[in-house]
Amino acid sequence: MPIIRAPRQVVAISVELLEDKRISFGAKGLMAFIEAQPEDYQIDAGAIAMQFRDAYAPGGLVQVREIALGLLDELLAVGYLEQV
Repeated sequence: MPIIRAPRQVVAISVELLEDKRISFGAKGLMAFIEAQPEDYQIDAGAIAMQFRDAYAPGGLVQVREIALGLLDELLAVGYLEQV
């Protein structure tokens, strides 16, 4: 299947992250989203839920926030994110 790429800014994602079997596909996607944000971006599960609410619309915004928190926990657990 050919990949259709939209002309826009590029975000480099490490192969290590993409091949890391300790984290889910969702956590990898969330990390890609976080990497695409400005350097001073403050990670907020509620804001992430608002950004992706259409992906899980049947469960509602609260469920999406809980999913985002779980994905953030995955990334924290293996060291891709740090709490400061």
